[in-house]
Amino acid sequence: KAIEEQKLPSAKNIGVFTTSFDIIEQTALNKIAYLQQDGNTNRWLELHPIYQHLLEHYKAIATVQAYLPPLRFEYDISSLESLVEHSRLACADYWQQRADSLVSAALSGDKQSARKAYAYLQYSLAYAPERIATSLQADSMRDAGIIRWMVEPVQPNSSQEADVLRLLLYDQPVHYDDWIEIHFQPTSARIDFYARVDIWDIYVSTDRYSSSTHCYSKEVQEGTETITKEVCKGDTVVTVTETVPIMITVRGSITEVVQSKEASALFIISVLDPFTDHKLEQIKFTASSDWTNDYEVCEGDRRALPSSCFGMEAMYPSYGSMLAMVVRAGRRILIRKLKQYSKF
Repeated sequence: KAIEEQKLPSAKNIGVFTTSFDIIEQTALNKIAYLQQDGNTNRWLELHPIYQHLLEHYKAIATVQAYLPPLRFEYDISSLESLVEHSRLACADYWQQRADSLVSAALSGDKQSARKAYAYLQYSLAYAPERIATSLQADSMRDAGIIRWMVEPVQPNSSQEADVLRLLLYDQPVHYDDWIEIHFQPTSARIDFYARVDIWDIYVSTDRYSSSTHCYSKEVQEGTETITKEVCKGDTVVTVTETVPIMITVRGSITEVVQSKEASALFIISVLDPFTDHKLEQIKFTASSDWTNDYEVCEGDRRALPSSCFGMEAMYPSYGSMLAMVVRAGRRILIRKLKQYSKF
């Protein structure tokens, strides 16, 4: 801090600085000596950050060395830079070798080996991002580790089924989820499973309407009137006027209305082997969707009602809109079922 303020550091501060340097360097050298005795290739994962830290430390000292007494350096900056570079590449080689040991199993169809190899190659690239071959190999292991589905329809038996299948397959061409890809349109990529979709029991209800009416009444003041009356005051009768409220009974009603419409369809999914077309599993589920709109209609004198009415009448969704809602629900269930099957 004194040097930054262009002041000469005190002898005490120089002593503290020198002692700290000796402790830091000796600690690093002891750790380096211990690791160098270890023949395991993973020692570079610990050596590399130590060399990096020492290099940063040496460079920082070089900026203030003119103010310090002579210090003994184990390395010069040039040789330490070489060690940092060597250890960086050695770390990349370590993860590359870990990945290479899994490549054969990965290319034979072992998804877990491919995913581990991909992770190791990413670690390698973190140290040596300039290695194009490693990057290409990582892409290959990523592809090998993916479980890829192809969803295809059976021949529809009706225009309804054709509409549902069209909406299902063309809403979104591909669904990506970590190590799973679900294709809804033809692709040239490798396919691990086919999911053949059949649609049954398509149902769309009529426009539904239900209501219930609640009646209310209440005494309210409707202005005032002046009345004259005679009252006795002792032995005398006097005439007085008095203002009194005019009370009337008001009535009103609130009709609660529920508009509704629903739709559903049965999805039958056949899981097929891509090479033999053999049925591996059959998955069935019903997808449904409900549309509702609630509102109230106020009638009569509003003063009789306990609250204001809410909402308003809405236009019912069309037949096609209800089918689209069922398809979206079915697509979500289908994706979830295929993901569950992929775990086995």
